[in-house]
This record gives sequence, structure tokens and C-alpha cells, in this order.
Amino acid sequence: MSVRNGSVRIALACLVVLAALAAGVRRGEAHKAITSKYTYNDDVFPILKERCSQCHVAGGVAPMSLMTYDEAFPWAESIRAELVAAHMPPWNAEDGFGNLKRAHALPPKELDVLLTWATGGNPRGALDQKLPLVTLKNDWTMGVPDLALKMPAEVTLAADKMEDSVELTVPPIACSRTGCRAMSASRSRAARRSACPPPRSSACASTTRKRGSSKERR
Repeated sequence: MSVRNGSVRIALACLVVLAALAAGVRRGEAHKAITSKYTYNDDVFPILKERCSQCHVAGGVAPMSLMTYDEAFPWAESIRAELVAAHMPPWNAEDGFGNLKRAHALPPKELDVLLTWATGGNPRGALDQKLPLVTLKNDWTMGVPDLALKMPAEVTLAADKMEDSVELTVPPIACSRTGCRAMSASRSRAARRSACPPPRSSACASTTRKRGSSKERR
């Protein structure tokens, strides 16, 4: 009889534990209510594809891809925090020196979409909806350059560094009088680009490399 009573007590204890776990799951799910009117498929993905796919793509310089729902969903809270802190999109130019072309800033509407989705339950959208595959592209962001200057040495950013500055000298070249319109670094970080040859100097602007970002000065 004592053995049977012991078995009954164990069974009851297991039922209590399972009920507590089920209640905990229900309580956890209650905190994930979907309040966002925006979905990843219809609203978030087009923004991420247009604004973030140069870095946040498989094989890109960013630590994670955001080009599918399954990839972006675990990072929803981080997306919210980075947007609120104005860390993303990366743009480190100081204010107060005029308007810079191609500034890495999100329009208010797009910022609202991303924040609402990130804080509103992260809805996916239609499960059967197929999104286009986004792959890494190492294209020039402003088109094919009129002049490509090869760096005299390769620069590698150490894995434990987020930022580093290196000074390299580019030989002076003959140039037109129109001056330098723009300058940027290639994704391989092995070349520096000038849309117009720099007048009477070895470099018409400086490019500071950060992990997953670049700055263009005009």
C-alpha cells in the first residue's frame, strides 16, 4: 500500500509541475501580443532591403543578416535599441557643417515602421508569401568611378576592434579643374574611389573605416 501511495504522490507532483509550466508559458505568450499594424513581409523587409542590405546580409560586414524574417526576428529588440540610440544606420558625421549628400538617416515614416514592428510583437505576415532573395553585392554605391586609386597596402581591421585609423599616401596625379565631387572606399577596403580626380593633392578627402560603415565627405 505504501508503494502505491508513493506512486500516487509522485504522479500528483508531476501534474502540478506540468500545470505550473503550462501557466508560465501562457503568461509568457501574453507579453508577446501583436500590436504592430506593420508586418515584416509587407513593411519591414522593403526598408531593410533598401537601407541595410549592404551590410546586414549573408557574408556582409555586419555580424548578422536581417534579410529574412527568421534572421531578423531574434534581433527585434536590438533593432529597437540601436534605432532609439541613433547608432543605426551608421552615420558618424558631425552635425553643424551643412547638409551632406547620401546621409545615412531614415525618414520618419520608415523609422516609425521599424520601431512599431520591433516593439509590437514582430508579426511576420502571410506565411506563404515569398520574398526575393537578397545576396551580397560589392558594387560602388555611387556608380562606376571615373578614377580608381589602389591603396599601397592592405588594411585589416582586427577582430577585437570596432574602429581604427590608418594613414596611407596616394601618389599625386594629373587632374581636371572640376575638382573632386565625391570619394568612397570599396567594400574590399583595398581601393579608394574618386568620382573626379583630386586637384593638386594626393587625396581630396579622408575616409574613416568603421566595422560595417563608411563615411563620405564632400
